[in-house]
Amino acid sequence: HATQDTNPDRRRTNPSHQRHSTVTNPQHDDRGFALTMFLVVFTFTMLIMTGMVADGGRILSGRRAASNAAHTAARVGAQAFEIDNTIGYRFDTVKAEQLAGAYLDDRGYPSHSVHASCDNVCTVTVSVDHTVTMVLLQMIGRPTKTVTVTASAHPAVGIQREGDS
Repeated sequence: HATQDTNPDRRRTNPSHQRHSTVTNPQHDDRGFALTMFLVVFTFTMLIMTGMVADGGRILSGRRAASNAAHTAARVGAQAFEIDNTIGYRFDTVKAEQLAGAYLDDRGYPSHSVHASCDNVCTVTVSVDHTVTMVLLQMIGRPTKTVTVTASAHPAVGIQREGDS
């Protein structure tokens, strides 16, 4: 004859008397949370990397355009010669700065500096600032990037050495 346990505390601790619980395994919850956090961080990282590639291309393109403008403006300024009957050609630094500045203004580069000098060698130096608008990186607080390019040119008149034509 089997004796029945009447102690209610002992029945609760016996696994055969336990009912299925609706509480999920805490270890299972941690894995789900970790996976969710991994996906959030991974997605955010991929967006930033995509932004760096896309906006990095825009920066390189803007730098190339500013470089082309600076080099061409310097060459335009280096053509500021005046004919002087006593010494031949004379380089006009004021006119060189005006020509180079006008070239950049006409092409939409309002932020620039031009300096022409004739110390040992006549030189026109042009510095151009170009602001690039970011497309994706503005989501993380970087709306624009300014690139600065500097270029120089020296005036050349006629044949400089034997064999030039």
